[in-house]
Parts: sequence; C-alpha cells; structure tokens
Amino acid sequence: MINKNRFQKRTIAITLVIVWMFYIILRGTLKAINYNRIELNKKIFGTFAIVDYWIDIFILIAFILFVFLFIKRIPKTWKYFIYFIDFLIIGVIIGMVYNLFVIDKIVDVLSVSITPATFLISNVLTSLFFIAFYFLIIYLVYTNRSYFKDAK
Repeated sequence: MINKNRFQKRTIAITLVIVWMFYIILRGTLKAINYNRIELNKKIFGTFAIVDYWIDIFILIAFILFVFLFIKRIPKTWKYFIYFIDFLIIGVIIGMVYNLFVIDKIVDVLSVSITPATFLISNVLTSLFFIAFYFLIIYLVYTNRSYFKDAK
C-alpha cells in the first residue's frame, strides 16, 4: 500500500514555520555566544542569568530537533511542537511578570533615559505580540497537521 502522505507537497504554512525555526536557531546561536549579553544578564538577574542561559540552550536544541522532525514528517510531531510552543508562551508570561519586579534595575543597568512606566508598556506590548505570534504558529501547525504521517 502506498503512503499518500509521503508524496504530499509541503504546504506554505509548514514551510514558513520551518523557515521561522531556522531563524530562531540562528538567533539562538548568536545569542548563546554573545558574551556582552551574558554579562548584562548577570548584572540584571544575578545568578539567575546562568539558569536563563541554559534555558536558552535547551530551547535552541529543541528547535534543532523540531526542524529535523518537521522535515522527516515524524508522526505526532505537530502535537509535541504545540506543547513546546505552549511552554514558550508560559515562559513569555513568566518573563513579563519577572521583569515587572526588576524594572528599576533593568532601566538602571541599561542606562537608558526612559521611565519605568514606558518600559512597562513596551514590555507588556512586546509580550502580547509574542503570545499572539505563538498562537498563530500553533494555528498554522494544527490546521496543517495532515502533513505529518498518520496525523489524526
């Protein structure tokens, strides 16, 4: 019996998600080797900066794995990817709340001439943008789940 999924063309939505994952891998790699960013995070977050660094490495490895899983069309990859994006959404929310507690320290360390209220508004708007974008990614993957083998 011939598997029809094997010969199915990749949809534009899945292609865009894979391209986005390659962008995240490139950005994550550059972020991981940026010494200035690590030092800046140490000044802002203290010892939590090390935990943040290893969380970023974990996310980078996960995206590399998902690229291979997407290309190979492994069954249930879409489910695991949606769970992973949910994890990223929770991380954005936790990061936004944590930034609210250290807002004065962030503004002082960055040496920028903005008020904490302006930083707060930009932090909330940026977080909402990321959450909306992640939901768009979830929608695109979920609606194109038939791309993967044995998807139900």
